[in-house]
Amino acid sequence: MMRGLQILIVAVFGWLAASAAAGETAAAEKFLQMTRERAAMQNSFADLRGNVTHLRRNQGGANTYPIRFVIRFTGSRVQARLTLFNRESHTFERNLRTRQSKTSCDAAGKPLLEELGFRIGDLTMDFLDYPVHSELEGETLKTLSCRVLMLMSPEKKPVKVWISGEYMFALKAEFYDSLKNINNKPERTLEITGFKKVKDYYFTLDELPFDLAFNNDELENYILNFDETEYERKCEEYLKTIGYFDDGHAAEAVVDVILEKAGL
Repeated sequence: MMRGLQILIVAVFGWLAASAAAGETAAAEKFLQMTRERAAMQNSFADLRGNVTHLRRNQGGANTYPIRFVIRFTGSRVQARLTLFNRESHTFERNLRTRQSKTSCDAAGKPLLEELGFRIGDLTMDFLDYPVHSELEGETLKTLSCRVLMLMSPEKKPVKVWISGEYMFALKAEFYDSLKNINNKPERTLEITGFKKVKDYYFTLDELPFDLAFNNDELENYILNFDETEYERKCEEYLKTIGYFDDGHAAEAVVDVILEKAGL
């Protein structure tokens, strides 16, 4: 079966800004290492929504399923949660230092994601850990200049990746079963169909003075170890940082100014 995965980014990473010159001129392996490290430079959060399209070979037509993918990067780990067709959820966590990963799924029986032939690791782009096999001619994708690398999995399965030289972010990946089939259609494809850089926003979820849980164990831990004093301290510090001021009489103050200016 041929498979295609297309994701629309609706809330974009705060770490996308990078040195265009460095991204466009570094040697392939060095460039890939810079791409890997980009996510670990600072805390960031993204919410991706789109569709999984499953093309049925020799049957015609395709099945499309809505997908939501929430991912958080810190200096030491990646945490992600994928919800497919409002039917099942998958969680993923990777230690960026040891490169060790763990996953879980709440589906009863065989997960739909597995039936479709996809891996949550594709979405967290763990293929970026694969070594460079070769570098191909650069291409423009979504109006962005990309370097095209051929990576090789431990199973000797090639992955062709388009990486923006400016943002050091993978915009597309094609997965093949072997190098001899590299000119055929890929087994599966990951592609960002919408790309938007967001800056000067008010805040990201990681900046709020609240704990962000990605699974039930984290939520339980936060509840059981809740420290009200520390919570109030964080809230007060955050409100000072953003310059928040509210004494409960804002509407009254506005009316008073209007009446004063009107001479009433």
